[in-house]
Amino acid sequence: MKDGLGEFESQFKLMDPANEQIYEVALEPVSFQSDGTSAVVIQLNNVQFNSEGVYTVVLRLGGKKYNFPIVISSASTTDSK
Repeated sequence: MKDGLGEFESQFKLMDPANEQIYEVALEPVSFQSDGTSAVVIQLNNVQFNSEGVYTVVLRLGGKKYNFPIVISSASTTDSK
């Protein structure tokens, strides 16, 4: 993310494969430092993934939205041994 330095209001959303919101939380402000370091810590509580598919993590920083797709599948949670 190269949109600047400083402190930004932040929000986290999780969207299911049908683009329905299943989780939302306001986060502590995120600080981007000149040395390139930053951290966004998110703890998900009581989130249920009811179907396989591509979910979208939506991170909003200072009013700008960043989307990150994640794939949830039964193959990723089973042991193949």
